[in-house]
Amino acid sequence: SGNFDFASSNSLWRASLDTIDFMPLASANYSGGIIVTDWYSDEQSASGESVKISIRFLSNEIRADAVDVTIFEKICSMNNCKTNKVKSKLEKELKLAILKKATLFEKDAFMIGYFFGLICKEKNLNDKKELWLKIKEYKNGFLSIARCTGKRD
Repeated sequence: SGNFDFASSNSLWRASLDTIDFMPLASANYSGGIIVTDWYSDEQSASGESVKISIRFLSNEIRADAVDVTIFEKICSMNNCKTNKVKSKLEKELKLAILKKATLFEKDAFMIGYFFGLICKEKNLNDKKELWLKIKEYKNGFLSIARCTGKRD
């Protein structure tokens, strides 16, 4: 008996994971509000450089100060490695990409809720299986407002 938050319902969390999905994760702690990647280097990079990204969540709201992106670089040469925090435009670009993606996820969730409200109201759907089929149709881009009211495109 307690309150449980599920990361899949948080647009910022989902957008962050989606944005850095090419990198291996070292830690993803939803309740702690942080995602840390493992060290990553491009396969073509022979320079001994790798990067690590840390994303901290300061709010669940989609706004400019909701996430803090930090980038670290590790440069190794002859078994001697140096690790530095990097200030670059990449931090801002990642943050912007996360916020844009989160906005799209939020919009998508709103539209699904709106359409399902119309479907249930117009068709009095009580059957969960039929409602799930409508959800899948919308997710595939086939559901329109006209179809919610029973008209075909």
